Amino acid sequence: MAQAVIRKVWRTGLYYDHDLEIGLELEVCVPGLAPFTVETQHIVSPVSAAQFRPGRWLGLVVDPRNPRRVIITAVLPDGTSAPPDTAS
Repeated sequence: MAQAVIRKVWRTGLYYDHDLEIGLELEVCVPGLAPFTVETQHIVSPVSAAQFRPGRWLGLVVDPRNPRRVIITAVLPDGTSAPPDTAS
C-alpha cells in the first residue's frame, strides 16, 4: 500500500448532503518510485474533517497507469512517519 503525508488542506466550498469536500495536497510515497506531489479532493463528514491536517499520514491506492490518481483508504494513526523504504 502506498502512503502519503498531507502538506495542505482547504475547503472547496462544496457539500454533499451533510458532508463536505476538502482539497488536499499530498506528498505520495510509493515503493520503487521517488516521492511526488498530487492534489486531490476528498469528501468527509464534519466530524472527521479534523483528522485531515498537515503532517498526517494516509494510506492510499495509486493507479499504476496514472500515479497522479489516488484513492484515500485510511487515515493512519498519529505518530506514523515516512515508510522505511522512502525515508531519507
